[in-house]
Amino acid sequence: MTKTRWIFLFATFVISCGSLIMLIVATTTTEWVKGRAESTAVGTTAALDAHYGLFSGSQILYILNVESHYDLAMTCSFGDNICGMSCQRTPEARIDEITKIFNGQTPSECPISSARSNKGELELNTRQQDTPSKKQFINAGLWLTTILFLGTTIILTFLCTVQSLANILSNPVWSIFSVYGLYIWNGMAIGFTVLTLIL
Repeated sequence: MTKTRWIFLFATFVISCGSLIMLIVATTTTEWVKGRAESTAVGTTAALDAHYGLFSGSQILYILNVESHYDLAMTCSFGDNICGMSCQRTPEARIDEITKIFNGQTPSECPISSARSNKGELELNTRQQDTPSKKQFINAGLWLTTILFLGTTIILTFLCTVQSLANILSNPVWSIFSVYGLYIWNGMAIGFTVLTLIL
C-alpha cells in the first residue's frame, strides 16, 4: 500500500511540474496570435507578419524588398476599457497611440526595432485609415481577468508541486498539507484553468 501511495504521489509531482512549466510558457509566449496581411493594391508588394501573446509580440513589415521589424507591447486604457498592441517604446507613448487609434486620429509612426537589422530604407505611411471600433481592441477587463486567473492557476500549481514533494519526503500531520490537501489544491487549479479557458 505504501509503495502504491508513493507511486501516485510521485506521478502527481511529475504531472504538477509539467503543468507548471506549460502554464509559465503559455503565459509568457509571444505566439498566442499569429497573422499575415497582404496588400491588394495594384503595383505594390506589401505584407505584414504579426504575432503576439498576452504581454508582447513583434511584427515584420515587408514593402517591396524592404523588411522592417517592430516590437509590440500590450497596452491598456482602462478608462476606455480597451487593450491593444502598441509599437511605441515608452508607456506614455503607447497609451497615447491606442487612445489616438480609438478616437480615430492618426497615431505617431512606429520606431523600428534597434535589435534587428533592416534591409534598405523606405518611408511610407503604412497605417490603415479605417474608422475604429471597440471590436478592434481587446476588452481590458477580460485581459486583466485572464491574467489574474492564469496567475492564480500558476500559484496553485506551484503549491501542488511543493505539497506533493513534501508528501513524498514526509508524512504531514495537518490534513491541508497531506494527500487530502492535494485534492483541494489540484481541484482549485483545475477550476481556475477551466475559468481561464472559458474567458
